[in-house]
Amino acid sequence: MKGHLPEAHLTLKWCEQNRFLLVTNNRKSMPRHLADHLAEGHSIPGIVTVDLNAPMRVILEDLILIAGASRQDEFLNRIVYIPLKSSNYP
Repeated sequence: MKGHLPEAHLTLKWCEQNRFLLVTNNRKSMPRHLADHLAEGHSIPGIVTVDLNAPMRVILEDLILIAGASRQDEFLNRIVYIPLKSSNYP
């Protein structure tokens, strides 16, 4: 990953090797990190980016839904944004 944080590169490789979804609040540069990771021939089980302005209840409910109702490959090489539905956070 030319010019990028080495931590992001190492984190994506670790998630790939250990088959973990990455949960992060890095909505700004993570799409670029993922594109670089994929361009290098790697893959990743998925990335979940969290909007920290959302209520914690909404974040946790969405993470529980993802963990309990998703297929193992559903987020392969993709970024999913939480909250899953757009609303004005009740």
